[in-house]
Amino acid sequence: MVDSAPSSSLVFRGELLSKAGFRHGFSKSANGADFALGRDKKALERDILALAHEVGFDAGRLFQVKQVHGTTTHLAEGDPAEVVTREGDAVLARDVGAVAGVRVADCVPILVASEATGACAAIHAGWRGVEQGIVGVALGLLGGTDRIAAIGPCIGPCCFEVSSEVASRIADAVADPTVVASRYGEGKAKVDLRRAVRAQLRASGLSDSRIEDVGGCSMCGGRDYHSFRRDGDASGRMLAVIVARSFG
Repeated sequence: MVDSAPSSSLVFRGELLSKAGFRHGFSKSANGADFALGRDKKALERDILALAHEVGFDAGRLFQVKQVHGTTTHLAEGDPAEVVTREGDAVLARDVGAVAGVRVADCVPILVASEATGACAAIHAGWRGVEQGIVGVALGLLGGTDRIAAIGPCIGPCCFEVSSEVASRIADAVADPTVVASRYGEGKAKVDLRRAVRAQLRASGLSDSRIEDVGGCSMCGGRDYHSFRRDGDASGRMLAVIVARSFG
């Protein structure tokens, strides 16, 4: 796991994306930062502005979508206030300075970029998204070469309990039985979603050396993380963002 940002930072950052010149960050929940869309509008705007200041992007060019655990990807273009009403689970940014963002509170946030084109994508992958192949769909649309990825804070195999049936569905979807960390009790299992996402990134052409794990387990990792499984409806949301840069 990598956290190259100082402890006082509002975000976790990945070394690969940073070295490649992509401004990005996985937000922390410290100091009450919460990016759930249903929050008080002024409070949400305050947190977005703070994140924009630290990461270095124009808050008016942040594009998000209405996440539904599917495979639809939208372009970061047009009116962000309209794009956020569209159902989807990935945002692709091609124009320099456009910002792709996804919200999570246990699901996996993935930030991917092409060093050759400067385009990038933010992907939201719960187990249903993994099963449906959201990672491959988004990377297919991203295109480009010399791609790098950061897998952000999410629920870990220490805490992600599902039914044995769901565990098998995830393993089948990524063609890797080792994503099932353990099976026990009456049809229960624990699954490594990071490993599942990594398998799908590899299937899309990325080598392990170009995939980075950032941050820890959202459920048991402490005050830096929001977790729906831990806190239920009281849980906030973390925001993962990445900014498209010039090509080459």
